[in-house]
Amino acid sequence: MTTFTLTITHGLSHHPDIERITTNPRQALRFLDREVSPYTHSFTKIITVNNKQYVKSVAEDDSQAFRADYMADNLFALWWQRVREFLLNK
Repeated sequence: MTTFTLTITHGLSHHPDIERITTNPRQALRFLDREVSPYTHSFTKIITVNNKQYVKSVAEDDSQAFRADYMADNLFALWWQRVREFLLNK
């Protein structure tokens, strides 16, 4: 099963990063889709999965790339993706 690491970075040294782990791609997409405030320029959201990062900040938005990579349009595609991951992880 694919594990998504959700990280919020503040850019301030005295505030630690907030990190959470989930296996639900819909939850990860909801996390990435929420708006980033233009008033906090150093605020960044990052999803890390399989050594690849999807970033959302004021300057960058990878939510469409994440949606294309992990959100299936139909149930068969979602089922095939899980079977393929299971076979590759053996």
